[in-house]
Amino acid sequence: MDAAEHPRTCPAGDASELHRRRRVGFSVPVGSGVTVRSLVALLFFAAACATAEPPQQDAPIHLAGTSWQRVDDEIANPHGATMAFTERGASGYTGCNRWFTSVTQDGEALRFGDIGMTRVACQTGMQAATERNLIEALNATRYAHYDEDALVLLDERQQQVARFHRAD
Repeated sequence: MDAAEHPRTCPAGDASELHRRRRVGFSVPVGSGVTVRSLVALLFFAAACATAEPPQQDAPIHLAGTSWQRVDDEIANPHGATMAFTERGASGYTGCNRWFTSVTQDGEALRFGDIGMTRVACQTGMQAATERNLIEALNATRYAHYDEDALVLLDERQQQVARFHRAD
């Protein structure tokens, strides 16, 4: 069926036609030969011709051989909490003690194993807090991603638990 077979007429003051035009968001002059079916077909054709952008892929996380300095913990910065990755695991400095652990990584999923550390007595409360904050962040980590020049560690809800800048 087309407009010639079923002509539509609408008095200029017909309120239902004006309401329909507003609801649809555009108006087509009566008698123009444009049908709703042809408009829908045109929209489907235009949508089919559009090319979707490929999804943005983050750079893969390759941690082995990298070293990092924690920057998001004001307590940690004076004492330099650090982290370095090897093929076998990770190690670093808490601001008081040296630490080491195994690492399990699959894409952005990242888990630290049981953390071992030296047992030097922290000289200040600030050093003890720095150490506690770092170990809590490592234990809570479930994911990691790069954010420009930073390594961001995320918990199970993908909330940031620690942020490091490259130290190498």
